[in-house]
Amino acid sequence: MENFDRQVVKALHHAVIHEPANRMPEKVDGDEGGGDAANRDEADRGEGAGDEADRDEAPNGDEANRGDVEGDAADEGDGDQTGENTAGGDEADGDEAQGDCDEAVEEEDLSHREYMNNRGPKKLPQYCRQFRAKDTVMEEGAAMSVCCGVGGCTHHFLTATGCFECVKCKAHGRETNMCQFCQEKIDDKPYCLGCSAGALLVPEADSEDARAIADKRADLSRHGVEHVNECSVEEVNDLYEQREVATARITGKTSQVPFPLYPTEELNKPQSEYWTPLIDINLEEGGSFIGDPDLKSKHAPKVLEFFSSLVDIRSKKRTDHKKEPEIYKVMPETFIEIASKSRLDSGFRVMCRAVRHNLDIKCPPVDESSCELVIDSKGKIGVRLGGKIPASMKKNVYDTELVCTAKDLLCCKCGCQSGSQDKERILCILGCCI
Repeated sequence: MENFDRQVVKALHHAVIHEPANRMPEKVDGDEGGGDAANRDEADRGEGAGDEADRDEAPNGDEANRGDVEGDAADEGDGDQTGENTAGGDEADGDEAQGDCDEAVEEEDLSHREYMNNRGPKKLPQYCRQFRAKDTVMEEGAAMSVCCGVGGCTHHFLTATGCFECVKCKAHGRETNMCQFCQEKIDDKPYCLGCSAGALLVPEADSEDARAIADKRADLSRHGVEHVNECSVEEVNDLYEQREVATARITGKTSQVPFPLYPTEELNKPQSEYWTPLIDINLEEGGSFIGDPDLKSKHAPKVLEFFSSLVDIRSKKRTDHKKEPEIYKVMPETFIEIASKSRLDSGFRVMCRAVRHNLDIKCPPVDESSCELVIDSKGKIGVRLGGKIPASMKKNVYDTELVCTAKDLLCCKCGCQSGSQDKERILCILGCCI
């Protein structure tokens, strides 16, 4: 009976140790499981010593014990073999699954795609491909085209929204598709942004504005301007304009310029014969001056007409450029007329430089200027503005004054080097900034 109990204990011991489902894990890096394996070996050795003692005490049971041991060994071998086969199969399945995962990653990682309640779209057309989820089925959908964009940065767009071809690229043998947002029309012809950039502001071949910078440098050099080749394009244009003004003064061409109508000395007189003051205006108070009791009611309609003309913007052809410069689209008609009639040319540069100077943070707003409502000898309402305008590159501040109506620049003066003084009739940049 005692021998039978030992056999039962031994069988249970082998079942616990060698059954794959119950086997203890092997030792891994950083694990102390190796001690368990050593304990199991020591227990096996102790059990084996006990078996040998039992065999010595009961020689009649040796054959049975050896049979049990051999049977247990056979069971152990079969179990190990089965465990190895199972582990091998699991490893193969894991490798195959890992391979599928790698292929999915190489295609595109959609793990960052998240949808409300995890309800991704089931079907999408190709042009909505960027919104697809992992299980979304892509359909052909609407036709797509590739826009050339700018600087090689292409993008896709729906062909049905409008596909255009650049006429200049086509003339040079290049195929260029453009969407409606990446094309400009010049004379109702589509141009890509790259080709239109140079064509928009390029004047006609024989126009005055098309004169090359090299020709202006040569002209300035012939008239004694030193180091002209070291000047930038902007500096060359400024010097060339100054030379034109100086030449006009020398040759008497100022008589050909309509504005200003009257010489600067009229501003220094207590009372000019060309205009009459009405009331002083505080521009910081807005239009409250219209209720001033000193302003006669008969002048009120003309006053409103004058101030409304300061925001009168018109669209019409003014230059010989292929496309009108953008400044003409934002400048009121009154300022365009004053600039064009104060120069021998179109007055384009004086407008551009005046706008640039007004955007200088040092330039004070108009409501800080002194303002007087006047009426000229023809019965037209105007204003007399005065203030201090700082230079753009220096710390100098110049006293500037100007009198104008909705149609005419009556008189102006400025203390800068190009400003008008005494009997001169010259509108400088700072005069436009007032």
